[in-house]
Amino acid sequence: MKETILTFAAVSGLLGTLVAAALVFAGQVSLGVAKTSMLVATVVWFVAAPFWLLRGDEGQAN
Repeated sequence: MKETILTFAAVSGLLGTLVAAALVFAGQVSLGVAKTSMLVATVVWFVAAPFWLLRGDEGQAN
C-alpha cells in the first residue's frame, strides 16, 4: 500500500512538471503559476522518487 502511494506521488510529481510546462507553452497559465506548480511538483518528485526507484533493492549486496 505504501509503495503504491509513493509510486503514484512520484509519477504525479514528474507529470506535474511536464503539464505545467505544456500549459505555459500553450498560453493557458502565466509563468508565475507555472513556476510555483513546477516547484511543488519537483519537491514531490524528489521526496517520493527515491522510495519508488529503490524498492526491492533491500536484499541485494553491492
